[in-house]
Amino acid sequence: MMRPLTICMPYYSNPGILREHQRIWAQYPEKMRRTMTVVIADDGSPNHPAVDAVEPCDYDLQVYRIEPNIPWNQCGARNLAMHVAPEGWCLVTDIDHVLMPDEAVVLAHMKLCEGNYYVPARKVMPHGEPKKMHPNSYILTRQMYWDAGGCDEDFAGWYGSDATFRRALTLVGNRIELTSPSLMLYGRDVLPDASTTEWGRKDTKWHSAKNPALRAKKLNGPYKAVNPLRFSWSRVK
Repeated sequence: MMRPLTICMPYYSNPGILREHQRIWAQYPEKMRRTMTVVIADDGSPNHPAVDAVEPCDYDLQVYRIEPNIPWNQCGARNLAMHVAPEGWCLVTDIDHVLMPDEAVVLAHMKLCEGNYYVPARKVMPHGEPKKMHPNSYILTRQMYWDAGGCDEDFAGWYGSDATFRRALTLVGNRIELTSPSLMLYGRDVLPDASTTEWGRKDTKWHSAKNPALRAKKLNGPYKAVNPLRFSWSRVK
């Protein structure tokens, strides 16, 4: 039995990689596309908003936009995507990670168990070399995402919040690491806008490790985040 597929991801001025996703999604089996939902949460892109990059398609493609342009608000964008996602199983990932057609078929048919969350394998474009698992890609139910509290928006404006949600998941589910399906990582050498470049990452002023309160949060044990969606947003497609 083929399970309906839901893909959720943030977007920030990434029209090239979004079009690549759409090129790949168009290659999914027709039966899969009829029940597939894709949720794109545009994190306030000042240039090249997602709604201008999407093309006509035969699956349910939903685009939402966060109104303020908050630096490194991917935690909020993920929360928005999972807030509007349909109930059931979702693949939540970053926009530089692509689910290829054969891997989508594996995911649609694999047995997934309530109480577990799954971490897909990963390969690298263009040749598909294996790479360690992405620390922020999950196959999980919408219910489990919110049972864990979603992503902590205290980290909005700062780079490096993945670990807090990863630990929160351990409070509500069992981690299962997969060898298949896998995601394909697109680097900026393959598509220049595959990931965000506007703000610095580690070892810059944006790094959450430089914020004592956030650093303490990351060092303490797992906790459930509160008060998601601290911004104005709207559906734009």
